[in-house]
Amino acid sequence: MSLFTRTLFSTVAALIASTAQAQTFSGPHAEAVAGVSHESRDVLNQGLKDGSFVYGGGGGYDIRTGNVVLGVLGEISGTTNNNCGTYDIMATPQTPSFAGRVCARGQRSLFGGARLGYVLGDHTLGYVLGGYENVRSRASVDGKIGNVAEKRSGHDSENGFRVGAGFEHALSRNAFIKAEYRYSRTGAQNPTSERHQIVSGVGIRF
Repeated sequence: MSLFTRTLFSTVAALIASTAQAQTFSGPHAEAVAGVSHESRDVLNQGLKDGSFVYGGGGGYDIRTGNVVLGVLGEISGTTNNNCGTYDIMATPQTPSFAGRVCARGQRSLFGGARLGYVLGDHTLGYVLGGYENVRSRASVDGKIGNVAEKRSGHDSENGFRVGAGFEHALSRNAFIKAEYRYSRTGAQNPTSERHQIVSGVGIRF
């Protein structure tokens, strides 16, 4: 093997090694996520459940000290879920009867929080996360309230929290993939909505 060939191979090997080691899990990053979502919602004392597709994008900033990583996160996401239920509720002295269908469809979710991670080997980060979540939904009613036919719709906003855990794996100095589970609860009283989501993502570091 010629000196030139040996030098070339050595240079390429050094570049590959430096690229792999340069991923420090620190600094700003952006990502896109997609996965599955299972939502349960309490509407008029009836538990409604629906499985759907979740998609979104976000970003954050990480600071690494030793093998410990602390970061802030933000994300906006949407789902295809549509929680619907059919009702036949008798009148009471306080409320009229209702017979018809009620649907609650999630439109978008805003999340802001933090994560704490630990570097496992050279290329993988395990982490836990938590923070505030706001969910905007569209509710619709189609039926009879008392003896009056009603068909109406409106929007609702729920506040709550999200917690989760996941793994991030560096593909190169700037590119990574991730897998994450998260659980969230939102609502004014006895949280009216729960979501279990499993997502995967791809992102870049700057």
